Amino acid sequence: ENILMVCMKDLFWSWCLSFLIMTAFAFLFVEIIHPLSMDSPCERCQLATSSVMGANLFLFQTVVVGDNWGEVAIPLITKSPGTALLIVGAYVSIAFGLLNLIIAVVVGSFKDCQRAEEAGELEADETSLRKIFKEIDVQGDGKLNYEHFLEGAAKNADFKDRLGLLNIKQDDLRDLFQQMDMDGRQLVNAREFSRVLRSCSRPGKYDMVRCILRQEDLAVAIDTGFSRLTDRMDYLSAKVDEVLAKIDPQAMNREVM
Repeated sequence: ENILMVCMKDLFWSWCLSFLIMTAFAFLFVEIIHPLSMDSPCERCQLATSSVMGANLFLFQTVVVGDNWGEVAIPLITKSPGTALLIVGAYVSIAFGLLNLIIAVVVGSFKDCQRAEEAGELEADETSLRKIFKEIDVQGDGKLNYEHFLEGAAKNADFKDRLGLLNIKQDDLRDLFQQMDMDGRQLVNAREFSRVLRSCSRPGKYDMVRCILRQEDLAVAIDTGFSRLTDRMDYLSAKVDEVLAKIDPQAMNREVM
């Protein structure tokens, strides 16, 4: 089901609930507040509480739209402070409770639909990967060695497209196979095959995994380079000391004077 249609449906029923709650408060306005506003000089106050439709319009205008809340509320509360309980209660219930609840319901529905779509995509991707594995498993025993893996990468069109999408080159296939072969048996089953390829399904993610796998080689190379640099510096320092030792200190002092 389309995400937009689900959200619109939830939004429609949420507004129906909002209308019912506003109508309930409108009945209370007509029954309780209208008799208290009969002798009020505020004509708008009398009009807003004289009928259920007028009270609904007042609540929609002030609470939902946020337009001129004090035009009716302040004169009524000033004349009859007890009406503040009903007026403020309606405002808090609708504005801070119901409207936020509507947003939460719509957002929750959107997330549920998104998770359902993602689950469907994962299932379809899993089916596609198992189909690729079955096609390149020439022996049909559910196990894939490195030679058949390379052969499938070279001949199977779907597998080649998947590797190209992941930016996996021919030189990277050994690393990819080693990621799949967790137990070191030089054999990969369908579950291991699909697990690794699904984990690298986002663009650039395999590059990151490949860098992590090769970080030990990089660390060794850096340590070796620093060791050679240190040895070279020690050698040059020793040579400098030898040259300085051969220079006559007294001759240096005479040249300075």
